[in-house]
Amino acid sequence: MKKLMLMAILFAGILVFPKTTLAQNGNFQWAIQAGGNGFDKATAICRDAAGNLILTGYFQNTATFGSTDLTSAGFRDVFIAKYDANGNFVWAQQAGGFDEDEGFGIAADGAGNITVTGYFKNTATFGDTSLTSTGSSDIFIVRYDGDGNLLWARQAGGSFFDQGNGIATDGNGNTLVTGKFSGNAAFGDTTIISLQFNTFVAKYDANGNFMWAEKAGGQPADFGSGISGDADGSSVATGYFQGIGDFGGIGMTSAGSGDIFIAKYDATGAVGWARQFGGTDLDQGFCIARDDAGDTFVSGFFAGTATFGDTAFTSIGKDVFVAKMDTDGNVLWAANGGGAGIDEGYGIVADGSGGAIVTGLFQGTATFGSNVLNSNGQDDIFIAKIGGSVTAIGSPEPQIRTFELAQNFPNPFNPVTQIRFSVTSSGPVQLTI
Repeated sequence: MKKLMLMAILFAGILVFPKTTLAQNGNFQWAIQAGGNGFDKATAICRDAAGNLILTGYFQNTATFGSTDLTSAGFRDVFIAKYDANGNFVWAQQAGGFDEDEGFGIAADGAGNITVTGYFKNTATFGDTSLTSTGSSDIFIVRYDGDGNLLWARQAGGSFFDQGNGIATDGNGNTLVTGKFSGNAAFGDTTIISLQFNTFVAKYDANGNFMWAEKAGGQPADFGSGISGDADGSSVATGYFQGIGDFGGIGMTSAGSGDIFIAKYDATGAVGWARQFGGTDLDQGFCIARDDAGDTFVSGFFAGTATFGDTAFTSIGKDVFVAKMDTDGNVLWAANGGGAGIDEGYGIVADGSGGAIVTGLFQGTATFGSNVLNSNGQDDIFIAKIGGSVTAIGSPEPQIRTFELAQNFPNPFNPVTQIRFSVTSSGPVQLTI
């Protein structure tokens, strides 16, 4: 059966999904497709400063992107494709070799350069550079300019399976990448060691020069799945860990078969704080984003009963969670959504107003706040907007208090709004609502 990637935009082109998406007023904006007669999958997307959309993933056989046909050299090849803010095709590139090569993370810096990570097996070609894996698969970190020309390509890994999952850039154009590795894995002149699968976080400068790499986690296994950079060079990573985990000297023990971790690294790779969420079942963090205030949003899934700061949720199957944390790692709020099936959050972006937009999959009937969704097939895509729990004094617009697919205007109380303020000196204060 012919399989095609269908791509569309939500809210000025922030997200891409295999379904048509909606404008803020609910009208369809645009939808395009790409692919061919093989198995083609888009795994990640980013937006540059000009509003262009760049996505990565993998394809088989011949895949069509706009006016460009790409033919895989092997079983699967990496693709990088760029579209403008209106969905018009700009360019597409491929990378890989005769084996299996997949892209999993993509990021754009302020100059419009594009950095991609994933894994490759055996020999893979990126532009005019060929890389050969040390083990069964190696991590690739490659950067292209805004026109799709390769700037540099780097690899990392060892004699076993290594994979890049999440990538980000900071305010200086440096690249931050996370994923998983096993055995002895070399990053530049640094070798980190794992008995099974462990998380790595690594940093490269704007020219691809290695800066540092840190191992995180413990035994028996864990991996990093998402990372977000900030203007000051710091980063926050998420994923999951099992058993006893070590994050820069901060020890954590999972309550169940796997817990969510969130760890903040400064510009030099030192861990500032690390937090865990979860319960007695399997819980995973998949995606992470930061807003202009430096607060962190994280999403993924949990099963059974899981605790996020002071908030506990109980699911029937697997439920989506979204948690917001301040710059010190304190949980500001947490929310959940889903139903009796498998419901997972895979992508999240800050909305610029203290909230976030999250996407993922759901099965059957899933509830997000007051919104009830019913899947048409086994798995469907959800897109939900969620706001903060604090309404600022003098805020010109109400904020959304829980998962919403439309704003709960004009009443921001849903069901409770917390109002927080401070005064410069002691004295009476009058608050009128």
